[in-house]
Amino acid sequence: NLGKDVLDRTDSKFTPKAGVGYRLNPNQKAYLTYSEGFKGGMFDPRMNLGGNPNNPAAKQLIKGVDPETVKTFEVGLKSASADKTLQTNFAFFTSQYRDVQVPGSVAIDTNGDGKDDSFAGTLTNAGKARIQGIELEAIARVTPEFSLTGMVGLIDADYTEWIVNGVNVATSRNFQNTPKRSANVTASYELPFSLFGR
Repeated sequence: NLGKDVLDRTDSKFTPKAGVGYRLNPNQKAYLTYSEGFKGGMFDPRMNLGGNPNNPAAKQLIKGVDPETVKTFEVGLKSASADKTLQTNFAFFTSQYRDVQVPGSVAIDTNGDGKDDSFAGTLTNAGKARIQGIELEAIARVTPEFSLTGMVGLIDADYTEWIVNGVNVATSRNFQNTPKRSANVTASYELPFSLFGR
C-alpha cells in the first residue's frame, strides 16, 4: 500500500478565456473566443507495481503523468428569424493539446512463471494532439408550446506527436471516445399547470 507521503502531487496553472462579439444586424451576431484548459497530473488508480516499487517501471508509475493542457479558438455565428421562431448556431473550433493523458492496459505476469495472466492499467502522456470540428444547431418553435431542436457535429481528432522508444507513433494511434460524426434531435412540449391551486 502506498500512502499520501508517496502518492502526493500539486499542479496549478492560470487558464485565461477571452472573447469578442460583433452584431451584424438585429438578428445575427458573430463571435470569436480563445480559451485555455488544464487537467492536473494524476496517478493511475489501477497501477500494478509488480511487487517491487523500486524498479524503474514502478517508479515511473508512482511519479504519475504530467498535466494535460489545451488551447482553443472558436468562431461562430448566432442567427434568429425576424419573428424569433427559428434560431441557428454555427461554430468552428480548433484545439491544440499537449501531454494528453491516455488510459490503457498491458498484460502482466503476476506469479513469475513467464506467462502473462492478468492485466494492469496504464496511464501515459501523448505529446501533442489536435481536435477540430464544426457544429450546427437549429431550434424551431413550431407553436408557442412545441419546439424542436437538432444538432449536427463533425470532429477531426488526431495525435500529432506520441513518442515511444524514440519513435513518433502518432499516426498509428486513434483517439478514444471521440466520434467523427454526431447528431441528435429533441422535441419538447410545454404544458401550463397550476401550483397549490393557483
